[in-house]
Amino acid sequence: MKNTKKIYTKIVIYMNVLIWIIGLVSAFLIDRARPPFESYLNRIKDLPVRKTWNMDLMSYAYYLFILMLIFSILSLLLNIVAYKKEKFRLSITPFFLGLCSIYGIIMYLTHF
Repeated sequence: MKNTKKIYTKIVIYMNVLIWIIGLVSAFLIDRARPPFESYLNRIKDLPVRKTWNMDLMSYAYYLFILMLIFSILSLLLNIVAYKKEKFRLSITPFFLGLCSIYGIIMYLTHF
């Protein structure tokens, strides 16, 4: 009976880890989609540098932001249930990452 009582806390912890992984993957995708900076060697060798963002990678990052927002809301709701039933601490992680995903969604919709 004791293990079933702690099920909400385990789910909240695993969902928070999953949200962080999704956030890191989306940050990596945004970094890869960004056009590279022109360096001194590029100018000397007259190498072309991409001037536009990679829209395929940005669309993947957008979908990951939506997925991260959904998981953040679910984790926040489960965190409230775990707080009421199991006296588990309220975690700020899903709230913070939910705000970050909302910011990413808004930036994608306004700039791309």
